[in-house]
Amino acid sequence: MRRVVDLGCVSGKLLKRLLAEQTFKEIVGIDGSAVSLENAARRLRLETMPERQKERIKLLHGALTYRDRRIEGYDAAALVEVIEHLDPDRLVALERAVFEFAGPEHVIITTPNREYNTKFEGMEPG
Repeated sequence: MRRVVDLGCVSGKLLKRLLAEQTFKEIVGIDGSAVSLENAARRLRLETMPERQKERIKLLHGALTYRDRRIEGYDAAALVEVIEHLDPDRLVALERAVFEFAGPEHVIITTPNREYNTKFEGMEPG
């Protein structure tokens, strides 16, 4: 895996970790919030980042529920604690945007612990 996209990158926490690994040659963070992208740029220190490092990373403004050709064909995509923020009726659009259109070889999806996720009230332990 050399090209990875963080779908819903928010503050850039994952992007910073990916950037520390030389294995990844192209790293993209995409988010629907311009404020989140500004926060990510600050966290990554893009303004003062060495040019060679800066060439490896891009921050993009975009919606995760629509086809975006800029993120098609990556080796991997990560959705870290993203899906629980979508309305259930938008999940199908996210599924199509990621699996049908973007088509990464690998997809990693995480959700928060159930103690922090009100959408799963009443979930049985374990």
